[in-house]
Amino acid sequence: MDALARSGDGSAAPSYTSATSSVGGERDTTGEREFCLVLDEKAIEYCATLAKDTLAEVANSARSVIACRARKDQKAQMLNLIREGVAESCCLAIGDGANDVAMIKAGQIGVGIIGKEGMQAVNNSDFAIGQFRFLRSLLLVHGRVNYYRMSIFNYFVIYKSSVMVFATALYSFTIEASSASNIYAYIFWGFFFNVFCTYLNILGFASYDLDVPKEVAAHTPKLYKPGIYRSYFTLARFWWWSADALWCAAVAVYLPSYGGMTMMPGHGAANGGNGFDGISWLTMFILVLGVNLRLNSETNSWTYVELTMHG
Repeated sequence: MDALARSGDGSAAPSYTSATSSVGGERDTTGEREFCLVLDEKAIEYCATLAKDTLAEVANSARSVIACRARKDQKAQMLNLIREGVAESCCLAIGDGANDVAMIKAGQIGVGIIGKEGMQAVNNSDFAIGQFRFLRSLLLVHGRVNYYRMSIFNYFVIYKSSVMVFATALYSFTIEASSASNIYAYIFWGFFFNVFCTYLNILGFASYDLDVPKEVAAHTPKLYKPGIYRSYFTLARFWWWSADALWCAAVAVYLPSYGGMTMMPGHGAANGGNGFDGISWLTMFILVLGVNLRLNSETNSWTYVELTMHG
């Protein structure tokens, strides 16, 4: 269900508040006629005081809500009404003047438009745009793709750290907690693994990866639905990445252990080794390879910067 509130105060660029809720799925227009709710200053004051629940229900059912000549506190009041009345809603407030500051602060996301009324709205907003028409690119292009990038970024940061922790635990069982394990491999795991082997590539992904071209995203609003329904970053996908991390760590540890690595020349006790040198270094190599391949499988576009950082 979508709700859009416009509060015009006579200025050339009116301010807007919008909310989108994922509860109940898409709007059901079968058998019902869409309508627009128009309120003025006195109507907002009366309804918000004596019939708050009714106003929230009617406003939520309307295609759009227009608030005419609303005071700055009423703008924030209407936005809070949507936040409290629409379950799991996400409210975006847009304004260009000082009278929109309260509304922008009340929204979960605030966008300030640089206009003739000063910089108060911009200074109190999360994002600033030069003109209202740039809102399409902000939401449908940059907002959507950054939500996707940050979801994969968070998954991968947890994934690569979990892989190292799982591998260390499984490796301890493999060597039976022996003190003869290769300490240099652990130093490499702890420092080079996180800093050099798995750090630059995820930065390149989070900065440059595009699942669809910008032109397509700007003219295809349906691509914005995963953000509305918050389907990119979910608990189920988190557990899937965690299980994948455990599987990668198990392969990296047990493949060298049961692959006859301790019998290779130069790694046995007869050659002055402790039998675990080759296992530890090969495990580290498989971990680095597996973690980077996992991120490569999520990469949609390959730019020169991404190729350099992955390399």
